[in-house]
Amino acid sequence: MSLKRVIQFFAFLFLASLVTFTVFPEDKFNEEGSNGKVELNVGDKFPEVTLKSIDGSYKKIDFTKSEITLFNVWATWCPPCQKEIPVINSYFNTYERGKFNVIALSMGEGKLVVEQYLENNIIAFPVFLDPQQKQLEKLAIQFIPTSYFVNSEGRVIEKHKGELSPDILDAILQKEL
Repeated sequence: MSLKRVIQFFAFLFLASLVTFTVFPEDKFNEEGSNGKVELNVGDKFPEVTLKSIDGSYKKIDFTKSEITLFNVWATWCPPCQKEIPVINSYFNTYERGKFNVIALSMGEGKLVVEQYLENNIIAFPVFLDPQQKQLEKLAIQFIPTSYFVNSEGRVIEKHKGELSPDILDAILQKEL
């Protein structure tokens, strides 16, 4: 290759990179899910979702019944999820229903797997299924566990990726309740 061709090639790469990062800023790359949808962030309205419960019935999620609802996306095979579920359950049992509610959505797992997990782990809050990961796509979730704290107006007031510890839950609930 001649020197002129090498210089043209690198000039082209530079211009292509410049156009790409001007048209598609870096923060948009970080926020988009695998389907091109933008992830929910603090301040966003949580979309309407209808979830399938363990018993096979469908329930439209209503955030108006509690001051704060923790919408937790998890899976039975996920070690951080396994560690946070008992912690979340403890907080669910501590707070009044009108103050704090929990909705857990198991991603990519069928009824039998989740039922077996529930038989071996006492969980008081409702658990829903998303075996085809339709909600995962709708919410542009890229990481589990992911937790959204949603107020009674349906707005995301806090978002946490990763395991919820007692310290994190205390900080969020003391700030918001």
